[in-house]
Amino acid sequence: MRERDYIAFCDNGHEYFHFYFESVHRAGSEENKRDCMRQMRRERGLSFSRDVEILEVFLND
Repeated sequence: MRERDYIAFCDNGHEYFHFYFESVHRAGSEENKRDCMRQMRRERGLSFSRDVEILEVFLND
């Protein structure tokens, strides 16, 4: 399987934002959301990603 580009719409309690990431898993699956959080921690830091809720995930064509 190849990695595909996704966009996650998120809420951190203060604002809504979107985050682009890559994953081999189906959009919105638990594995897909874990990949999103893993990449978000790497890019934005653990303290930022701790309070983030992933609202929806879509394939980014």
